[in-house]
Amino acid sequence: MFQLKNLSSRWLLAPLALVPLAVSCDNSDDDSSDGLKDSAAASTFDGEIARAWMNQMYALVKSNGTAPPQASRIYGYCGVTIYEASVRGMAGHNSLEGQLNGLVDLSEPTNKKHHWPSVVNRAMAVVATSFYAGNAAAIDALEDGFDATYDGTVAADIRARSIQYGEDLANEILVWAAADGFAGLAACNAAYVPPGNPGD
Repeated sequence: MFQLKNLSSRWLLAPLALVPLAVSCDNSDDDSSDGLKDSAAASTFDGEIARAWMNQMYALVKSNGTAPPQASRIYGYCGVTIYEASVRGMAGHNSLEGQLNGLVDLSEPTNKKHHWPSVVNRAMAVVATSFYAGNAAAIDALEDGFDATYDGTVAADIRARSIQYGEDLANEILVWAAADGFAGLAACNAAYVPPGNPGD
């Protein structure tokens, strides 16, 4: 199971997901007006998308009767996903890469403007569908709702690269989750047969 090396475990759950969406300036020597450092800071956006996705995951956990050990892992992975999808836009914050066991080699965004809510939206849609493929319609509806809003307010090229970055990041986090033992935990729960009542 993943473990924090230098951070409190509370960062893995929903509070982490609600950290205000602020831009790291890794490209300080780039004087263009279209570089990553020129993206609107994540703190300029409200936290509605993080709340909406975590509420969606809560609803899916409840409606699917997901066992507590699996549910806690799912919430943790989703918290990491939302944080990693917005941390490049959060000044003074660092990726969890190298701080969680096995979480390494995450993609970096290209040196172009990104729209962090679009990154979060796509990343969470990919992760949520991986865990709850049978609820794809509800997941797609939430993603499409945010997409419709962003398509009318964000330039198409920024949207496209943000969506692609979110998808790439989500797939890498899912690879990490699989190696973290989640699949084995799910199989163990599926194979468990509760004992019958005495005397049956």
